[in-house]
Amino acid sequence: QEASEHFEAIFNTSPDPTLITSIDGKYILNANHAFLNTSGFTIDEVKGVNIFADSHFKEDATRQRIINALMTNGSCENIEMVYNRKNGEEMTGLLSAEVITLKGEQYVISVVRDITERKKVAELLKNSEEQYRLLVTQMQQGLAVHEIICDDAGKPIDYRFISVNDSYERITGLLGREIVGKTVLEILPNTEKYWIELYGDVALTGEPYQFENYSVELNKHFSVSAYSPKKNQFAVIVTDISEKKKREVEIEYLSYHDQLTGLYNRRYYENKTHQVNHEDYFPLTLVMVDVNGLKLTNDAFGHLAGDRLLKKVAYILKTECRTDDIVARIGGDEFVLLLPKTNENIASKIIGRINHAIANTQIENVIVSISLGYAVKKNHANDMDDVFKQAEDDMYRHKLSESASMRSKTVDLIMNTLHEKNNQEKLHAERVSHICEDIATKLNFERADIDQIKIAGMMHDIGKIGIDDRILKKPQKLDSDEWNEVERHSEIGYRILSSVNEFSVIADYILEQHERWDGKGYPKGIKGDEVLLQARIIHIADAYDAMTSDRTYRSALSVEKAVDEIKKYAGTQFDPNIAKVFVEQVLGRMW
Repeated sequence: QEASEHFEAIFNTSPDPTLITSIDGKYILNANHAFLNTSGFTIDEVKGVNIFADSHFKEDATRQRIINALMTNGSCENIEMVYNRKNGEEMTGLLSAEVITLKGEQYVISVVRDITERKKVAELLKNSEEQYRLLVTQMQQGLAVHEIICDDAGKPIDYRFISVNDSYERITGLLGREIVGKTVLEILPNTEKYWIELYGDVALTGEPYQFENYSVELNKHFSVSAYSPKKNQFAVIVTDISEKKKREVEIEYLSYHDQLTGLYNRRYYENKTHQVNHEDYFPLTLVMVDVNGLKLTNDAFGHLAGDRLLKKVAYILKTECRTDDIVARIGGDEFVLLLPKTNENIASKIIGRINHAIANTQIENVIVSISLGYAVKKNHANDMDDVFKQAEDDMYRHKLSESASMRSKTVDLIMNTLHEKNNQEKLHAERVSHICEDIATKLNFERADIDQIKIAGMMHDIGKIGIDDRILKKPQKLDSDEWNEVERHSEIGYRILSSVNEFSVIADYILEQHERWDGKGYPKGIKGDEVLLQARIIHIADAYDAMTSDRTYRSALSVEKAVDEIKKYAGTQFDPNIAKVFVEQVLGRMW
């Protein structure tokens, strides 16, 4: 009786749900308070109930396993089972059962430990670990975990790879299967001490660190976030920023360099001027350089030729200066040199080398010419702006003579280039020049004016240097676009000649040579006496020679037919008075 009472007390006060069932384990004979509380049933609702009914156990395999264990071994231990509470909620427990004998009868006593919450936590942890695994494996940044290795004094001397993700392999080119378990000095023996010491500090102190650095071994720039997940370990999140660094270098280069010549630009020069304006750099020589005839070169031969001229000058300046000298392009045709620790004597030698190199430099169809001036800042008493102005004034003094001579030479070069390319143009220019001379003589021009219009006739087509040869030499008639291109030659000629003082007056004749008496000419569309007399003379001389000369697209007209054309268009295309003087007095024909 005592044993029975003791058993009843233990049975009912056990914190784990406990059942007494029939020997086959199916029917519930008794249930303790813990079971009733967790399941929600009353004792009357569970007594006599088949515990293996579908409404209680969910998995056939589980209940069969319990029955087999009881029948074979008389017991089972920690079998996970899922059954339903009264309210339908699922409950997970670990069932342990033993066959016992009470009053000569065999029963099964089963203890069910409720692990429902533990299962939920385990499932959450499993999901969390899976999410973490996906995060680590799919993240774009490289992730690696390492163990720091120290010497006997506790100083970091190496570190070992523990794990790496796929992105780390992709970014660094180091494969996990080849590096995990090995030290960095085994894999990358030339790793800088900087990396090991920095990572050692993170692993030993636990202080995180973010930085950017260049790896010599991997030849890449990295952004690194390092932290310590546990003592003596550190993890790194690595991003390859090599392209970013490359772009930054390019942007920085472009912000301080002239795109055409590769020299420093005005922005860099102005920043550097403040730096070298210090006694450590005195005496400081400032040299101003101006390229002579750049506009003339652009007008005559095109901007590509002008670019070649600028690049050639830039190359010479850079080559003839010293390593520490600063060479900058500060304007379209302006350069400046900053020569630290350079007195007048040394500056003169450097300028002499530059002038010598320029004099011995040739570019096809382009004359290379520059004007230089310099000033020396000897101490702080000399204001930098004043030094710049002195150098600029010195440069302009040289330019007055050098530039004029160069432009005159360039015009001669242009004429020679034009005539070398097309001998017919040369012969045409000579004939037009003579006709202009004859007409001017009959009109009683002064000798100086006759000489001037003779030169103008010779140069009237100088602007054709800027017209594509394919158009000038085209055997067929020109289309409208090609004619528009050809008509530009009078404006090009004007720009070329107006830049040279000795030809500045002639430039106006060349500009108006294709204006008509009736105002339908080009480029200004002026008429009658608005057109310069010399331009009207060139117009008739040019038209007559064109008609009486063979062209690629037609044969020459006879003198008679050419005269008829001039008579026909006198008063519309041609000045009627000049036309009559030309026909009657120059050609000796009847009007």
